[in-house]
Amino acid sequence: MKYVCLIVGLFCKPTVQTKPTIQSLKCTPHLDPGQSGTCIITISKAAQNGGMAFAISLKGSGLIFPPTVTVPKGKTTATFTIKNASTAQAHL
Repeated sequence: MKYVCLIVGLFCKPTVQTKPTIQSLKCTPHLDPGQSGTCIITISKAAQNGGMAFAISLKGSGLIFPPTVTVPKGKTTATFTIKNASTAQAHL
């Protein structure tokens, strides 16, 4: 938590700094078996130092994707690849 100090009377109060939140996650809408596609994660404000990592999970989907995606410092989006490892078409 950061503090903002006002010179008059040396009064300090904490400022609330909210972390970025996920605004959207958009992926290639249809993937045939063995086909790869792209997803884009968008966050509410630019990532701070070190970037902002998000865990990705989806059970039983037959899709292969990274376990975490990091939005780089100063950016609001990150792109990652997904692959349909099942024998059926995937609809995202």
